[in-house]
Amino acid sequence: MFKLSGRQVPVRHHEDQDELAFQGSSDEHERVANEIVALARVKQYDSAQAVLDLKIGKPTKAFFHNLIHASQRTGTDLETADWVLSAMAKSGYKANAVTFNCIMGPCTKSGDVSLARDIFAKMREWGVTPSRATFNTLISTCARSADLAGAEMWMIEMTKLGVRPCRISYTSLINACAKGRDLGKAEMWFKKMLQQQIPGDAALYNTIINACAQTGDLHKAEAYFRAMGKSKVKPDSKTYNCLMNACSRNQDVQHAEMWFNQMVLQGLSPDIVSFKTMINTCSKANDLKKSVHWFQQMSMQGFRPNLLCFNFLLQCCVAVTDFEEATKWFHEIRSMDLTPNSITYNCMISTCIAAQKPREAMMWFDKMQKAGCEPDEVTVEILAAAPAGRQRAQVCADKVIRRLLEHHNLSKICQFVDLLGPHWIEANVVDDILLACVRLIQKTSTCSGSAEESESALRLLRSFIPASRVRVQSDLLAFSF
Repeated sequence: MFKLSGRQVPVRHHEDQDELAFQGSSDEHERVANEIVALARVKQYDSAQAVLDLKIGKPTKAFFHNLIHASQRTGTDLETADWVLSAMAKSGYKANAVTFNCIMGPCTKSGDVSLARDIFAKMREWGVTPSRATFNTLISTCARSADLAGAEMWMIEMTKLGVRPCRISYTSLINACAKGRDLGKAEMWFKKMLQQQIPGDAALYNTIINACAQTGDLHKAEAYFRAMGKSKVKPDSKTYNCLMNACSRNQDVQHAEMWFNQMVLQGLSPDIVSFKTMINTCSKANDLKKSVHWFQQMSMQGFRPNLLCFNFLLQCCVAVTDFEEATKWFHEIRSMDLTPNSITYNCMISTCIAAQKPREAMMWFDKMQKAGCEPDEVTVEILAAAPAGRQRAQVCADKVIRRLLEHHNLSKICQFVDLLGPHWIEANVVDDILLACVRLIQKTSTCSGSAEESESALRLLRSFIPASRVRVQSDLLAFSF
């Protein structure tokens, strides 16, 4: 648990070195910092303190911030951070916004909104005033987890406390809008930033163009590109990648190729994302020949294709029902020591079914299982659509439903029941579904669950208990409908 419980040591009032960011230390100080952190992580706090006293003597606040940063490199380590704060207090330093920002930083990478919120609450509890960097971290963390409501809430809280948002604040918030595919809000926040007379940079324009791309609005994406030029902001390769992605959403190969060529004419070098986007665009347009062309171009430019690139090709093979080509690319995957995933095998099974090769489809499903690749929801849907695959679909469905139950995804389970029919689900799995439904309805009755989830639960109850009026009883709830 996150303590930072204010082990208040009387503070000797050293001059408060309020760094805007922790400063890099010498190689020796970095080595010592890593040594101290290694001891603190295994709870050898006395030894860590001894090394600190012996090798550093009188550490600066910057060194303590460096310690916190070192302790958080592999993720948020609250216990070690707690000890560093205690040692910091013993040396006479008060924690400030930079201190807590160092602790909160890894939350952005992991997208742990709840933990970031807890750290912020503890920061306020300690009487520390959050900085702009604090709120930028909170907004970025929400964006990472596609939590648009949370990102907007922190922006509003930021302004309430009199902290002026900067370009990074708006860029992070618009990124949250892009991930939530809410172009309207992305444009609203973009306009608010311009009203604040904050100039945009390439990263900001890339983010708003990406928001357009996520909703497939190529017209607006190109309009923001033109606005970028009028603002004297120079586009980079990411700008063109976002424009090509907007084309991909519209299966517009011609426009995507135009933007790719424009990027090259501007003296920018295409990266692996550029080629992936081109392959994906052609795949979505069911143009296998051009998909292969861009795949080969990527290899010629020295980029090693990853599994995603191969999966794009396989998805195109499904669309054009080219079993031989799909088989060829699957063997190419293995020759490059890549491990096929569920998407790869699903494509192979789908291609066989589309080519009216049910026997081969079941062989690929068996290969999938032998390879230790777990079937997913798509696998069940593919198998259920083929007469020869119904029995295997049932076996897969039971496994997939259990995984969905772990994530409380009752709406997806509803889709499976509609697809296969309730009689295909094993009795013990049905019991678990019913219990999950009852629990969810109980949550809804206490205003902690959504109406949509409740509707899914009701649908499932009616599917498995078809009587016109039934009473489901459990140790949690007695519910009638």
